Amino acid sequence: MNKLITIDEIILFAYNEISDKQERTLISEAIKADNELYDAYLSIMETKNQLDSDAPSDLSVRFIIDYSNALSLAPSERFGNIPVLMN
Repeated sequence: MNKLITIDEIILFAYNEISDKQERTLISEAIKADNELYDAYLSIMETKNQLDSDAPSDLSVRFIIDYSNALSLAPSERFGNIPVLMN
């Protein structure tokens, strides 16, 4: 039986998130045998490598943390919780 390999599975494979050895082997063999899957895998790996190498600056991280610390949720009977930025 041939199993259809999805892009999601290739992404999980690229990030070593597939724990089942048989499934990893199946995906690896499918990538080697199919040019479209191989091209998709290469594209995913290129994107993964770019994401892994591009870390945010310390200032960006500080802005995000400060924003998170200033954000509060105000309860509202009509709308549930409303985000409020405490300045």
